[in-house]
Amino acid sequence: EVLVRVRACGVNPVDAKEVVGDKLPGFLRPIARRLVTNGKTCGFDLSGVVESAPAGSTFRPGDEVFGAVPPLRGSFCELARVP
Repeated sequence: EVLVRVRACGVNPVDAKEVVGDKLPGFLRPIARRLVTNGKTCGFDLSGVVESAPAGSTFRPGDEVFGAVPPLRGSFCELARVP
């Protein structure tokens, strides 16, 4: 995993539905809200700067990167762990 300092992240309809929950079917709203309030972060797309990378990685601290994170890992944060 690479640790990325997030400089920008995208907000798409899936993220909005997760955060607000009003567009979800009624039975899913409590689940979505529970995930968000229990520390699960929304967001998929991000761009930023590599803070740290494992030995042997092609990435180096200071590299500017963009990409996506797996669901429920989130990009709405200052630092993101990206596989």
